[in-house]
Order: sequence, then C-alpha cells, then structure tokens
Amino acid sequence: MSEEIRRYPGETVPLVWERDDQRMEQLITPATHPEGEAFVGRIGIGPQVSRHTVGLGRAVVLGGLGVYNSSWLILDFLGELFQGDRSTEELGGPLRIAQLAGQTAEQGLDSFVRFLAILSVNLAIINLLPIPVLDGGHLTFLTLEGIMRRPLSLRQREIFQQIGLAIMLFIMVFVTFNDLNQMVFRRIAEMF
Repeated sequence: MSEEIRRYPGETVPLVWERDDQRMEQLITPATHPEGEAFVGRIGIGPQVSRHTVGLGRAVVLGGLGVYNSSWLILDFLGELFQGDRSTEELGGPLRIAQLAGQTAEQGLDSFVRFLAILSVNLAIINLLPIPVLDGGHLTFLTLEGIMRRPLSLRQREIFQQIGLAIMLFIMVFVTFNDLNQMVFRRIAEMF
C-alpha cells in the first residue's frame, strides 16, 4: 500500500479497505515529501509503538519471543511462497535490504535496531535451509551419513556443493533482478 501511495504526492486518490466484511472507501490526499530528487506521497499510517521499561530477565524473555515470532512469520512466508500463495516479487535482495535499512534508520535508532534484528533472524533461517553450501546443507549431509552409516564420497560432496552453489547464485541473481525491477525498471516504465 505504501508503494502505491508514494506514487501520488499531493493528488487526491481513493483509499479502499475492508472492515467486518464491509467495503469502505475514503478519498485521501497523500502529503508531499521530498525523497532524493523526487517527491513521494505519504499519509502517516504506521504502527503505534509503546515503550515500557523492563528488567534484564524480562528483556531476554521478550527478545526470545520476538525471535520466535519473527521466525514463524518467515517460515510461514517461505511455506506460502513454495505453495504459490505468495508472489516471488515479494522477495528482496541486497538492494531492497539497503533501501529498508535507510528507511528504518530515518525512523530512528530503535526502528533500525529492530530491522537489524529481524534481518539477522531471517538470515539465520535462510542459512538453515537444506542447500548444500549453507549450514542447513551440512546438517543434511550429517543426517544422510547417519542414516547410511557411512560418509558421502568426496565426489558426491563436490557434486552437491556445486548444485548448492548454483542454487545460491540463481537466488542471488533472481532477488537482485527483483530489486532492480521494483526500484528502477518500474519507475522508468511509469515515466512513459
């Protein structure tokens, strides 16, 4: 939604939402905000943040719950992605990560640190995927070797590592293309 609103700075546009199975509509005019050499629209919708002082023990528990909840959100997303319920356009690579880092840094240190925490959890989960060049791939090898009761041959390991490397290179190229498509190519197409 924020990407759509960004396209209409100072223009009156309809905002449509659903509440209790009822369609609602309101005309809004996104405020004009400078961003780089252009202007973008913003309407001031964002999460409401409340802060509470807690002790160290409670902070550790709350941090653990945050990691747990973030992990399940990421795993749910990956499951929906593989089932075809989510679009691959939602995948972000290094360019989108940098963009989000900049946006959260503008919102303050607290938002930026939260972003870094979620990014760390995300990378940890990705690292545990059963792709041979990742830690999850090594765990898969250990499991296979435990089941077979013998180590994989060096040749088998090399083949799996090459396949894993090819998968990772494909993913990196794909998400970088996604980033370029979202951040550059679509904006160029909108100019014409």
